[in-house]
Amino acid sequence: MHYREGRRFLGMPIVMLHPTPECSLAIAPLAEILSSEFRIVAPDIPGYGLSEPLPVVPPAMMDYVRFLKCFLDKIVGSRYILYGRGSGAQFAIAFANCCPSRVIHLFLDEAYFFSDDERDQIRNQYFIDLTPRSDGGHLVEAWRMSALSLQFFPWFENDNQHRIRSSEPTPEEVATRVRPLLNSGVRYADGCRVAFDHARIGNLYAVTVPTTLFRRKQSYGLKYAISAAPDALPSNISIVDLPNDAEECHKQTLLAMRIVHQSLLLDCFPAPT
Repeated sequence: MHYREGRRFLGMPIVMLHPTPECSLAIAPLAEILSSEFRIVAPDIPGYGLSEPLPVVPPAMMDYVRFLKCFLDKIVGSRYILYGRGSGAQFAIAFANCCPSRVIHLFLDEAYFFSDDERDQIRNQYFIDLTPRSDGGHLVEAWRMSALSLQFFPWFENDNQHRIRSSEPTPEEVATRVRPLLNSGVRYADGCRVAFDHARIGNLYAVTVPTTLFRRKQSYGLKYAISAAPDALPSNISIVDLPNDAEECHKQTLLAMRIVHQSLLLDCFPAPT
């Protein structure tokens, strides 16, 4: 199990779960900013980055949750703030539902939820076979899927209704998207498939710990994000709208976490009456 840790070893620990099939490098810019005030632990989810895949084939969500629990008990301790982005948000939701006593506060970034029909379509068409072929055809397929995924969501629906970007991606952008696929190999879809299957609104509403949903105003996935007004959500869930600019987005995320941290300190050390 591979993980990255911020240079600050004091303060409230924040565990950060990355989107798959990427690794913890995907959230490194935000982790670097947060590490100025918090202890950051960002593991590579099993099967991604430098972490070995789970021995269970095919794995289920609870297999990942149990593994992460053992890892975090050893590396972080028994209480921490939990952050998840993209598919990492689904792992974070599942973890919070399974181990609520360990999660002080749950932050969800780009957490998307799908209907039964949408999940079935994704399950059946989204994931390609990366078994190595003698003619290198699997590399061509990986490149094609990666290029289309930068322009459409889901990538196999390449029409204007599903377009998320008007310009063609550069070869460098596509190569960046291909690299984690090839790094994870034939089992690259394990965690992605589990996360998509978990992306049900009922799983979010089952969360009992204090939760902040980050919602990006111009994200391609906004149609799959929570659209309900804040007062229509369970009382433990709040929404923070983030700008699309990456630098400003990171600043607003730090501010939201700082506010939560201050409120936690006030709860622990209330002002004298």
